[in-house]
Amino acid sequence: SEAALGADMEGRILLVFSRSPFSMPDFIQELLSAGIGLVAAQHLEGGPEAQLYVKVGDVELELFGSYETGFREDDGNATAWPIPNVLGARRK
Repeated sequence: SEAALGADMEGRILLVFSRSPFSMPDFIQELLSAGIGLVAAQHLEGGPEAQLYVKVGDVELELFGSYETGFREDDGNATAWPIPNVLGARRK
């Protein structure tokens, strides 16, 4: 599982999350072939600690990872773990 921060050709921030396990080269190829204009990306967290939480108005989305090579090699994680770091954004 992976959480990443990226940027597209127009300078927009992309918050990227994948619960599915990919090797890093395969994950990069998935992002580059997605047609989202990705020009840069930074790994933030992997495994069960990889999370994405979004709340905008009445819409709330909570995604969290599971698989991590050499640590938790299964898809059995069913709850969000305490988060190791946070990126927040709000309208000016």
